[in-house]
Amino acid sequence: MGMNNRKKLFECDICQRRYFKEGCLKLHKILCHEFDSVLSQKFTDKGNIADGIEEK
Repeated sequence: MGMNNRKKLFECDICQRRYFKEGCLKLHKILCHEFDSVLSQKFTDKGNIADGIEEK
């Protein structure tokens, strides 16, 4: 009966998983599908993330 007032879910267009928040969907795409977006470029631009962390 309460199906009509459900929040809109953000659905992954690749694997159809659904998330309540758009940020969760974006993170899922980056982690699971290496989604090519401006957000994921931050992680892939300069090689490995660990390289920058280990240098002191």
